[in-house]
Amino acid sequence: MNFDIVVVGAGASGISAALTTSECGAKVALLEKGNKFGGAGMFGAQGLFAVESRAQKEAGVKYSLKDAYEEIINYTHHSSNALMVKAILEESAATIDWMAESGLETELVTNTQEVHQEHPRTYHQFIDKFNGFKRVMNKFLESDGVLMTETSAEEIVQEQGKVTAVKANRKDDLYSMGERKATGDGLQMLKEAGGVSDYKRIFESHAATVYSKTDPKWHNASLFDLTNIPLLWVNREGKRFTNEDVVYDFALWGDSVYQIGGYYYFLFDQATVDYLRQQALDWTSSFERTFCLLDKKPMTYQAGPYPQLDQDLNEGISQGAVFKADSIQKLAEKIAVYPANLRLP
Repeated sequence: MNFDIVVVGAGASGISAALTTSECGAKVALLEKGNKFGGAGMFGAQGLFAVESRAQKEAGVKYSLKDAYEEIINYTHHSSNALMVKAILEESAATIDWMAESGLETELVTNTQEVHQEHPRTYHQFIDKFNGFKRVMNKFLESDGVLMTETSAEEIVQEQGKVTAVKANRKDDLYSMGERKATGDGLQMLKEAGGVSDYKRIFESHAATVYSKTDPKWHNASLFDLTNIPLLWVNREGKRFTNEDVVYDFALWGDSVYQIGGYYYFLFDQATVDYLRQQALDWTSSFERTFCLLDKKPMTYQAGPYPQLDQDLNEGISQGAVFKADSIQKLAEKIAVYPANLRLP
């Protein structure tokens, strides 16, 4: 099949690139590994950051491009790609306007993370998110764009130093998991084509979650919620590795997990289980504000109670996501860490 442009990945960025180029008259193919378009932008995010947008100016928000640039660079300890950060910031306000014109409107809200409530408002939450993404996709299709789902790009073909084709494989057994199906295929193809050789991270990883070793679609609400409060965290050696209140800052949370190899265990005892079955903790779930803003609900500033917690834990055990033992020694054996490290002082 012949196209002027092939966009790999139908997430928020891919859809935007495909629509922009198709509206300029190019014949565009948009390839998507999963069976649904949208990716992390639609299935995971509730909105996006922007600075000096129309909504911010109307609300009197005093936060400039210079302020945003300096804060991001300092926040990441100069590990971010400075040129890319600058380019994204400069286009962020225009992107909000373009999205609205394309059918995906936003509203300016307070920061969705509890720890950043005193920060000037920069978060533009999607209005009618799923239908908005559909409207953007419909505009792409109406401009003669072609969407190919369950189609994985495998190789960038070059002739005499120029990209001439993209090899793709269509399969019928893929599923959509938002960002979870993003396994670095695009970066690998770019590297092989000579476009990317430095794998230094550009953006921050956000947060962490429990997962099943057998079913990537598995989700358990109460166990997920327990990841969002500062319980006791230990790394693969059984050692505590951070102040757990980092859970309230998604970027720092994700970064601390990245630094220890990508996963950790959080620990609690039977007394905590018994308490949580009937009582709520006066601890804020780190994701509560995100979901309350989206659903227009008030904050509770509590976690729990979880009446079915015993059953949920047993389900987690069956999924290989939870480990239970009647002693520290036996627990250490189950999660393969040194008992001496795991032993409480």
